[in-house]
Amino acid sequence: MKINIYSFWLTFAATFLLLAHCRSSNRVIDSHIKGWILSGMNAKQYQSGIDKNNKHSGNASAYLSSTMKKSSDKSATLMQIVKADIYRGKRIRLTGWVKTGNLDVGASFWMEINSKTRETSSGGSKWINSNTDWKQFTFVVDVDTSSVYVMFGILLKDTGKVWIDDVKIETVGLDVESNIEKNRKIQSISNLSFENISDNGTPVNWWGSVKNNNYEITSDQSVFHDGGTSACLKSLSSIKISKGVFGSITGSILPDSLKGKRVRMSGWLKTENLSDQAGLWMRVDGKNWGEVLAFDNMYKRPIKGTTDWKKYEVVLDVSKDATNINFGALMVGKGKIWFDEIKFEVVGNDIPVTSNYTSKGKTISERQIKKHLKQNSQFANEVPLNMDFEG
Repeated sequence: MKINIYSFWLTFAATFLLLAHCRSSNRVIDSHIKGWILSGMNAKQYQSGIDKNNKHSGNASAYLSSTMKKSSDKSATLMQIVKADIYRGKRIRLTGWVKTGNLDVGASFWMEINSKTRETSSGGSKWINSNTDWKQFTFVVDVDTSSVYVMFGILLKDTGKVWIDDVKIETVGLDVESNIEKNRKIQSISNLSFENISDNGTPVNWWGSVKNNNYEITSDQSVFHDGGTSACLKSLSSIKISKGVFGSITGSILPDSLKGKRVRMSGWLKTENLSDQAGLWMRVDGKNWGEVLAFDNMYKRPIKGTTDWKKYEVVLDVSKDATNINFGALMVGKGKIWFDEIKFEVVGNDIPVTSNYTSKGKTISERQIKKHLKQNSQFANEVPLNMDFEG
């Protein structure tokens, strides 16, 4: 497998996050719910509608369910697109009540602020990997003055059913803390030894493939290099993993203090029964969608098989034009890896970079962005509609 395949997925998985739900390769079909659309590459294998028997309050809720009889790597989303005009320059809070049943893999309540540049776009997802009764989820986010759309909804992965009710968007003051920016763009590097564990058993300030695909991330207090905890990424034995599929443990920081410098990221990895390979990875992003200023995923120096704890490193130049740095560990195929004791340090130019890969100025073009925004416009509402599903 060539490096450009790995580079493509790691480079553009996040790039298309805010544009993916209505891109041309996706299907948009009638949701049978006023103001909402059913979208996704596999939308025809899902159905949505109004449920008057299962609701959080009022007379009805909306549901999204699979018509597939067995598990497969498919998903769809029931979503609403609202023009951002009335929210630009404001902090908004999105709340919604969600219930799930018969989940095979999982579901999520998500929100995205769609913009023309990476810097002014943002999004978040609340993943649900077990059957739950009605539970409220909340996002608080700043809407940039250049934002175009506010998008939100529920997503279902594989088979099962998810309900949504009593959705609400409101403007709030700056005293209400944003929980999207805090989780995705951290000013300083933190929890590099994974000692801080969230309520759901995953490392604080880290994310990736957390049971929403073929992998699971956990904090492991029985296997670690130092301290008392490591991050563990493992493939799920119940799901068939296709060739080239990978899972990742991901952290993200703003590059302000590192701009114009050569940076070395080192970390300790331990592996078990790898079917393909694993390694550290780091990517320096520019301001435009798809613009990669520096990238290394250890493709040319892979970790194979079963290995004990060993220190590895990635060295990249952080451009003065950098807007974000993503980093972590990845595993291609099946197996299990442990990740611990990450360290960032500025080094001199006598230390060579470990990769010269960049996107060579290539970005998602203005024409492509306009096309995506135009596609969204045909489904966009002027204001939120039918948020309680009574209409």
